[in-house]
Amino acid sequence: MEKTKEGDEYKQKGKVSKLSQRIQENKQRSKPVVKTEKGKLSFSEWAKIIVVNAVVTLGILFLYHTRLASPPISVVDLKGYLADLQGLYLQGKITQEEAKEKLDKAIEIIQKEAKSNVVLSSDVVFGKNSRVKKLELPELPKLSPSDLGLEHNESQHDRTEKGEGFQK
Repeated sequence: MEKTKEGDEYKQKGKVSKLSQRIQENKQRSKPVVKTEKGKLSFSEWAKIIVVNAVVTLGILFLYHTRLASPPISVVDLKGYLADLQGLYLQGKITQEEAKEKLDKAIEIIQKEAKSNVVLSSDVVFGKNSRVKKLELPELPKLSPSDLGLEHNESQHDRTEKGEGFQK
């Protein structure tokens, strides 16, 4: 029995000594990442650190902006635009084809804007905010209130809100 105990102790000592040798070899092989002379870094090492830091920071900012940040918001007065377009058509100032063309252009502008922004109707947005962009739709010919039969400079949009704009 004593021989096996001595053999086991010898094997364990051998394993420990081999492990300590490997640790010593790894210490000798490993080199410091940045060579320093009395705690000072050279200019090229500082430049490398700054460049790596800038690349990582810009990458994180780009990912945040594209993936996590809330998208910009655009507002469109579609209700007023449609009311004005209908008024022009009913008065004969524009033809059906022109009205359809103007409406198609408006829809195209809204769809184009919706690819990068959240587009909301102006009826949904209350108040003014500098970060909310007002979406401009194609220009319509100007009408005077007398052309529309409105009283006291009432706009077509105001008339539509009262339920007077659309007639079937």
